[in-house]
Amino acid sequence: MPLCGTYCKLTLGAVATGVAVVGGEVAKDGIIVGAAAAGGSTGMSAAGVAGGAVAGNIAMHEVADHVKPPNAPTDPAQPASSEQPTNSADTANGATTQTTDQPAPTQGEVKGDLTRLQKEASAKSAGNRVGAKGELDAIERLTKEGKNVDKLPDRGVQGQKEPDFRVDGELYEIKTREEPLDDRWLKDRIRDANKQFKGSNYENPRGSVELQLKNQVESDTQLLERAERQVRGQFKHDRSEHVTDVRVYNDGRLIGKWSRTGDKVVRTFPIAEQ
Repeated sequence: MPLCGTYCKLTLGAVATGVAVVGGEVAKDGIIVGAAAAGGSTGMSAAGVAGGAVAGNIAMHEVADHVKPPNAPTDPAQPASSEQPTNSADTANGATTQTTDQPAPTQGEVKGDLTRLQKEASAKSAGNRVGAKGELDAIERLTKEGKNVDKLPDRGVQGQKEPDFRVDGELYEIKTREEPLDDRWLKDRIRDANKQFKGSNYENPRGSVELQLKNQVESDTQLLERAERQVRGQFKHDRSEHVTDVRVYNDGRLIGKWSRTGDKVVRTFPIAEQ
């Protein structure tokens, strides 16, 4: 049977799962839940999925059309976990990595409605497409790292800001850029994310900012030098107070992380030489 672009498992308590088949193909937006019926038999009933909305807790093995089923070989160019430091040496266009033998983390879960993101990710307009695809890429990466992602809804309150996700309970804002990095983009996106956290009216409105770079011509080392200046210019003890961490990725590789520790902001990856 052909596999859909999104291979997912809908869990309801301890209930097993299934997928709906429409016209001989696995339907992305139809999800069937196996529920234990009386007498020990297994009944199949449609889960509440209206207009592609995702109901319940979804353990996503992959997200959107760029995903492979669990039995497909993984891309050797992608590390198992972007948060795990790797030994790297610069090449002409980036860093070569040497991975360590560590068990893969448990797959995280995703909750929330991804319909709008999936629609915008396939749009012709680059504006919405880049941001939406970046969020889907982030969901895939975070769940592979074993983190649980809750796509936050648009609450429809005028003037109220909406961060992208809660990840293991913490607010997250994702920003993505495909054009060559300039001298302001990282700094401006940290400032914007701080406003979103502050104006969200969520309890404890603080969170992490993930800045994703794609299709860059500079090496990881060159991008890290740019990032260091821009992050330090905006993420300080007395500035962007609602931001707890800033992570910068280049084509899915973590190249820099800065964290708020007490009244200081320190770079925690890669560790700066003393």
